Amino acid sequence: MDISIKAKPIFNAFGIQVTDSMIIQLVVLIVVAILCYALTRNLKKIPDKKQNVLEAFVQTVNNAVGENMGKEYKWFAPYVAALALYLLIMNLMGLIGFEPPTKDINVPLTLAALTFFIVQGNAIKRNGLKEYFLGYTKPFIPLLPINIIERLTLPLSLTLRLFGNMVAGSVIMALIYGSLGHAALVIPIIGHAYFDLFDGAVQMIVFVMLTMVQIKLVAEE
Repeated sequence: MDISIKAKPIFNAFGIQVTDSMIIQLVVLIVVAILCYALTRNLKKIPDKKQNVLEAFVQTVNNAVGENMGKEYKWFAPYVAALALYLLIMNLMGLIGFEPPTKDINVPLTLAALTFFIVQGNAIKRNGLKEYFLGYTKPFIPLLPINIIERLTLPLSLTLRLFGNMVAGSVIMALIYGSLGHAALVIPIIGHAYFDLFDGAVQMIVFVMLTMVQIKLVAEE
């Protein structure tokens, strides 16, 4: 396994350097799109096994949004579902021998920036532009610089948490393979189970939970 934290350039297209993480993300998007299409075709009143899985996922997301954000934010459920599914699949790519795209800092940074703009946009939509900017002065005007810094640390925190954990897992797995080789199978399997499966799922949950909490918190400050 490679311990490099930089995405590997594959080729140039129209002056844009295409990296391995970009290709993997494109494949993930295509797979998710096909999966969504296949699972939502021919929905029935009496669900079969395929539809039961789909409904369980949708219900889980709806419950998470309702419990953490409230029923008035239920329209965020599609975004939360897409973010969770996208992050989970990318984090689990190590299980099939690919470098997780979230190990490329551009990926967590982009997702964190998207969350940041959604958080701020929702706050403006809910409170109006004037009240949004007045919110930076609460509870006291002298706290304005601190409140601005607090808002700006959100994307930084989300980026570094996801990026750091995914890189750390990749580095540890590379060290395991480098020191033991493929002869020792048990330890690498345990490592993949923890760093790819368990930690990958945990990092997805943390990212999604912080996104939901921040959307509600900033809008209601």
